[in-house]
Amino acid sequence: GIFVYRPYGYAIWENIQKIMDAEFKKCGVENVYMPMLIPESLLQKEKDHVEGFAPECAWVTMGGSEPLEGASLELHYADMAKDAIALMEQLRIREYDVVGYSDGGIVALLMAMRSRAVRKVITIGANTSPAGLSFRARFMMKRAYSAAEKRGDARTMELQRLMLEEPDITLNDLAKIIAEVTVVLGEKDPFIKRQHSEQIAFAIPHGSHTLVPGAGHGIPETHPDDL
Repeated sequence: GIFVYRPYGYAIWENIQKIMDAEFKKCGVENVYMPMLIPESLLQKEKDHVEGFAPECAWVTMGGSEPLEGASLELHYADMAKDAIALMEQLRIREYDVVGYSDGGIVALLMAMRSRAVRKVITIGANTSPAGLSFRARFMMKRAYSAAEKRGDARTMELQRLMLEEPDITLNDLAKIIAEVTVVLGEKDPFIKRQHSEQIAFAIPHGSHTLVPGAGHGIPETHPDDL
């Protein structure tokens, strides 16, 4: 777990340490600092106990810009949606609305496809396949991938690969969404094709499309009032 101690609380903790340490020293006890990271192999020994805390468990898979041995850097939008749904179930939230921007918008659509708990969705600047990206967007992603490859940045390479190859959401998939979905796109979005964005909205039974005048891709930052 991770704790945050504010000044007053930390002062109490310091006093506890001071008093207890004096008592420990009387018994000949020597202080040590134990590792704060637990190997997965040891955690698996307590998997039955840990299972309920799985959504709160953070995994370290990178050492610098390189993946650790045995760790996977693979990213998939479907996994992100699955994890988000699992978290809401763990929190026992039976119904909820989802707002997603860019990649988050893709995840929001996948969540609506997979869970009836999703009531409403606002997806901003999202695509349902790489074909929905503009030539400029694909060019920038490929260039970023090549630059990351040259410097050995595996994480950035995987992020660019994800956007160039996924998602793969069909019109039939969208037609199965029962949630109310508002698809938002900037009038001057340089990365998402307008026709593609409109098709997403029209394919969803309770879908609608909103174009934000004068906006580019970063609507939440540049046009928060319009949003």
